[in-house]
Amino acid sequence: MAWALRHAVVSRLARTLGVMFNQLWLAFKLLLSTTLVAAPITLLVVAPQALSDPVFIGISAMLLFFAALPWLNFTAPNRGLALAGIVFSLGASFLAARTALGSVQFPRQCSGRGVVYCEIENLLFAVGGEYLAAAPFALFAALLFAGSIRMLTNANRER
Repeated sequence: MAWALRHAVVSRLARTLGVMFNQLWLAFKLLLSTTLVAAPITLLVVAPQALSDPVFIGISAMLLFFAALPWLNFTAPNRGLALAGIVFSLGASFLAARTALGSVQFPRQCSGRGVVYCEIENLLFAVGGEYLAAAPFALFAALLFAGSIRMLTNANRER
């Protein structure tokens, strides 16, 4: 009898804690997504000329991608995951455009965690200029965009 009572209390407590943690997770997702979406909107209201800057557009796309991440279902390929991949690839393509248009000064002083990538960019710039230095971002963006489009078409075909 005592075991059954203890089991009932523990299962009731577990259900209550589960509901409470689900509500906390939902509140965190809402706060995070709202903040990440509001940041580029605020910057655009404060400085409308930022819309012509590829860095602003790239960072905005990255922030929108990160705002969508908590809401995605990663267990199976779906349309939401494909659309997030498309937005992230657009952000990477704007970073490539920033490098290709000469917004990044080369050769760069390399230090810190990304020293290997920085040295590779300097080498690519020495060999082929800004366009070749932008190639890794552009290649990554193109592959991610193509994979996301393929995932989107397959998800639409399965529906």
